[in-house]
Amino acid sequence: MGHLLNSKIGKKALLKLISITINSKGSTVVSNEHSEARLAICKACPHYGRTPKDIRLDGADPENGDFVLVEFEGCTLCTCPAASKVISDIIMREKEYLSKPLTRKEIQKRIFVNGRNLYPDKNKCSDPDLDRWAEADKKYFNN
Repeated sequence: MGHLLNSKIGKKALLKLISITINSKGSTVVSNEHSEARLAICKACPHYGRTPKDIRLDGADPENGDFVLVEFEGCTLCTCPAASKVISDIIMREKEYLSKPLTRKEIQKRIFVNGRNLYPDKNKCSDPDLDRWAEADKKYFNN
């Protein structure tokens, strides 16, 4: 059963994801103006839409299946909610994924694997054929 973002649990899950994005050791975020430019690009992309995401809220036990399926607006390629994806600059990733587009498989693996070595990597558009953020990122990172 999915919960939409406008539900109380959906809002709580999104805040948790944004908090993880902002507070992850080694991660950094972009400016508000930069994230708004990225969001406009995402909303014009054919891969933008509603995407389900399993969220483990505080106190949840993954051994017992304590995950909430929340549906967000975001990237259907990597399943990242737009609200957390567009603000990320440097993200922490496993070595095997460095410099590759973020995928649903990697995100699902992150949910279930703890205690792994993570390395900083530049967050990019997840389209494997075209980095749709390239021009916007160039503009804001060169200022």
